[in-house]
This record gives sequence, structure tokens and C-alpha cells, in this order.
Amino acid sequence: MSGEEKREEARKVLVELEASKAGGQEDIKEILDAVSAFIKSLSEPLEKLLNTVLKTIEGERLGAEVAAFYKSLVDAGMPQDLAAEMTREFFRKRISMLDLAGLIKEFVKKEIIEEEKEGEEEKEE
Repeated sequence: MSGEEKREEARKVLVELEASKAGGQEDIKEILDAVSAFIKSLSEPLEKLLNTVLKTIEGERLGAEVAAFYKSLVDAGMPQDLAAEMTREFFRKRISMLDLAGLIKEFVKKEIIEEEKEGEEEKEE
């Protein structure tokens, strides 16, 4: 094979390599678009779920639940000091659920915003 033929063969390989790269980038773009759409589709159901959880921990309802919990313990014959301690723990657990729900909601919002920014950056390129 002459030098000219070798150069031509190398050029063909480079052209094929570039073409395969472009096809791979399109595949990756399609996958990322699908993932982005999936994450966005989760946003509304997750928000509804979190709002439902948060509503169960509203002030009045939480107060009523804590009072009912304490009353049921005392009515069952538990000493008041032990019932008060258990009620405090019950209250702490309910409040921690509120913190967790809020953290999840913020995380989901941040992920969606980042996905949208990445999508906009890709469109600009």
C-alpha cells in the first residue's frame, strides 16, 4: 500500500470515527431527555405526597394527635410521668417527619431546576 493509499485509509477511518461520535452524542442526548422528562413527571406526584404528609402535621391537627396520644396512655393506666415522656417522644417523631418531608421537597425542586438548566445549556450549544 502506497503512502497516498495509507493517508486515504486513515482519513476514512477518521471520518467514520467522527460520524460514530455524533451518533453516540445523539443517543446520550435522547437518554438524558428521557431521564429529564421522567424526573419532571415525578415532580407533581411527589409534591402532592409531601403536601399530604405536611397537612397531617399541621399545628391544630398535631396538637390534637399529641393530646389524644397522651390521653390514651393515661386512660390505659400508664403513670402520668411515663405518659408525658412517651408523648414528648411521639411529638419529636412527628416533627422530624416534617423536617424530612421538607428536605425531600427541596431536593426534588433543586434536581428539577438543575435538569432544566442543563437542558437550556445543551440547547444553546
